[in-house]
Amino acid sequence: MAAQIVTPILSGALLEHVGYWTLFPYGALFVFFALITMLNVKHGDNKPVLPKDRLELLDVDD
Repeated sequence: MAAQIVTPILSGALLEHVGYWTLFPYGALFVFFALITMLNVKHGDNKPVLPKDRLELLDVDD
């Protein structure tokens, strides 16, 4: 949520004081940060517990 507030302020300051040529590196940098963040998200941590013997295969969860 803080990024939604800070990003327009920061990009507006870059446009006003530096110029339009700074927007591409700025955007590329934050796309890279977003990629790193998405790669660190863990999916599928929930693994089923395998039965120890054949009798446990008949067990039914209600």
